[in-house]
Amino acid sequence: MGTELIDWAGLRGRPKIRAGWIRIDVWSTNTGLHDYYMCKGFRPCDAWADPDYPSGALFEKPVAGIGVPACSKFTENSADSQFTEPLANVEETAKLNLAAI
Repeated sequence: MGTELIDWAGLRGRPKIRAGWIRIDVWSTNTGLHDYYMCKGFRPCDAWADPDYPSGALFEKPVAGIGVPACSKFTENSADSQFTEPLANVEETAKLNLAAI
């Protein structure tokens, strides 16, 4: 579920703000989660140590590499959103939005 949510955010950002990357911040000590995200196409891109905050491992993957799921669990229903259809139609929406610019 978490992976699909992150991919959903990346796919939404691509047409909305022309996002090229999706980045996540992971606890620096959670190496199991680091491995999980790397298996999902993320790569480490930065790290820092802050003794007052356990996070500090930054991972990223290109939004262009995210595929649209055949049956998404996520849709937008916000009244002010132009994305009210299921995510499977996001490519069509992106073409329409870019054509309007």
